[in-house]
Amino acid sequence: SAPPRAAGTAYSHTLRALRGFELGRGCAGLAALLETNVEPALAVAAWGTPAAQQALYASLADGGLAAFAHDSRGSLAIEASAGTLRISGKLGPTPALAVASHVLIAARDALLLLPADGLQRRPIMPSGWRAAQWATAVLEAHPVPDDFVLARGAQAQAAIAAVLSWARTSLAARAAGVATGAVAD
Repeated sequence: SAPPRAAGTAYSHTLRALRGFELGRGCAGLAALLETNVEPALAVAAWGTPAAQQALYASLADGGLAAFAHDSRGSLAIEASAGTLRISGKLGPTPALAVASHVLIAARDALLLLPADGLQRRPIMPSGWRAAQWATAVLEAHPVPDDFVLARGAQAQAAIAAVLSWARTSLAARAAGVATGAVAD
């Protein structure tokens, strides 16, 4: 899909891949942490409400981090209760989740931006990836503000496919950088 536009300028996934490659050559964990904001920021730019944009961008401008969690196993339950979406299940392990102010969640037929306030997070320290601030989180009927539901149904499936494309391209570039760095040393 076409990259979102921010402030009249097209976002370049090519430049992001080059940046990820160079970051990966230095430290895979730090590269994951530094790149973690991109999917949430691009998704909120493309599909977010003004309230979601304001909340996420204000946090990022203050030095906060955002995380991206893909429910690839289909373990999250999303239910509508009294007009509000509620999400239950386990997220992660995900880079930056231990310190993120917001989490972009891609689950089956929903793309959501979830404020991380009140999440039951469990930081983890996988060997070699400490810089990435990994964690898991348990959600128990956690409410999702209406303004933070980015897409549902068929629109969400298309949006999730785009977000996964962005994330996979970045991950591949960082992995190539890690491999290049390992061979060079």
